[in-house]
Amino acid sequence: MLVQLRDVPEELGLLSGALVASGHEVVTQTSAPDVLVLGLPRGGTDDTDDATSFLDHTYGIYEQLVSTNAQVVVLLSSTRVYDGLDRGWRVTGDFAPQPTPELASLGPHLAEMTARELAREGRLRVWVLRLDTLGDVAAGAFLDPRDGAEAIVTAVNQIGALRGAAPSALSSSYRELIVSGDTVRFGKERGLRSPFEWEPTYPSQSTRAERRRAVWPCDADPVHVPGSPSQITVYGAGGPMGVAVCGALQGLPGVVVTATDRSPLAELAARPPQSAGAPLPVPMIEPHLERTVDVTDYAQVLDAARGAGCLVNTSVVRDDPRVAFLVNALGTWNITRAAVELGIDRVVQTGPTLTLLGDPGGFAYDRDVPADAPVRPARWVYGLSKMLGLEASRVLAESARIAVPQLLFNQLLPNLYDGRPLLSFAASWRDSGRAVAAATQVTDWPEPSPRLDVLVPNPHRRTQYRRTWKMLGIEPLDRMDEHWMVEPDQTDETAPPDPRPIVGAMDRPEPKQ
Repeated sequence: MLVQLRDVPEELGLLSGALVASGHEVVTQTSAPDVLVLGLPRGGTDDTDDATSFLDHTYGIYEQLVSTNAQVVVLLSSTRVYDGLDRGWRVTGDFAPQPTPELASLGPHLAEMTARELAREGRLRVWVLRLDTLGDVAAGAFLDPRDGAEAIVTAVNQIGALRGAAPSALSSSYRELIVSGDTVRFGKERGLRSPFEWEPTYPSQSTRAERRRAVWPCDADPVHVPGSPSQITVYGAGGPMGVAVCGALQGLPGVVVTATDRSPLAELAARPPQSAGAPLPVPMIEPHLERTVDVTDYAQVLDAARGAGCLVNTSVVRDDPRVAFLVNALGTWNITRAAVELGIDRVVQTGPTLTLLGDPGGFAYDRDVPADAPVRPARWVYGLSKMLGLEASRVLAESARIAVPQLLFNQLLPNLYDGRPLLSFAASWRDSGRAVAAATQVTDWPEPSPRLDVLVPNPHRRTQYRRTWKMLGIEPLDRMDEHWMVEPDQTDETAPPDPRPIVGAMDRPEPKQ
């Protein structure tokens, strides 16, 4: 097969010869390889700043994978995705990645997530090989380069063997394999998650494992954040959701809002609305403040966060891939890490719902999909970039034990429905602002970074909504029941008696289900 090597670690200098010896043709440049062997960026070094490393592991991987014509990509990741897992556990591929906030651990995890989503639709197949630290195993390294090269060659050979098999043999578009000489910390790989069985020929003389009773993971335990913030900084305040959020926050007693955006609010107010009826920014009146802040610049984000008791992120870019990754991924991460650095225990992140794409990406045709269902943005740039930013925030929140709820939206409409096609997953701009404002006041969360789908009650039973309003402690003001009825002005005598509200007594209670 024609194998292209790109960004392969220099320690694997013998890989090219090993592939040739196995009958493959190796190139560094080609327009149509059969297999692309892709290494991760060399991030985390002294000459690589955090923002560059973060983008290299997210947008950089995205750009390489969407531009390749290879049928299969072998992504050379890292066992450091397990750095957050107690060393008393014997790790196999059945363990989900549990990274720490350090980019040497978080970066490979985000790169894997990017590759997984791009492979989800089946147009690209990705095999992830999680390589341990390469070097002399007798001197303390954990993976002999000969074993690393052998695992990659075996993967390429296996891919070649499957090319002539029945289509079902390649039914999985994404596979993972741990490649380590540390046979105490990492168990032998076998089973459905691994593309083939593998064990080292030159096992390491060292181990990071600790022979004791393992500590159970507890990062997702409930979190309590006492008190109520009096100063709140809103990033992306010039967008319609930011406007709705600032308005709702200003209605809370004793709260001072600092509204920030990349452009002055007056300039943004002069532009056409994002959609019909979408709110436009208005000047901030004392004691509330306005600042110009670029969320992709960590120093600016950090400075705007000083003195705040809560940070809110409503910034978003939907279309341009590079800018979307800058704002939605890097910007989201910047805001949460600013909170961690300053000791702020509340951050409210927002984004699009990430479960409702069509097959095979999401759960659009399923029933009662919960907000905490596995995210499925697939190739959707807006959703993918937001997913990566929210995931980086989750890792930070669990490590620092702060509250970073994720409020997720879909269709947003004026308070008075204007007749446009109405989706089941919808809410008004006003209720979106109220939901975010309510989240800034919650003191107890079931986990550090829960996902909440924000939508009005509806009869469709596609997406669950009760949990969100119950956790926020409020009810939506703008119901849309009538717009799904055949004759909304008629009394339905067949409706069940004693209807049940979602939280307490609602203005238009919903029927029992």
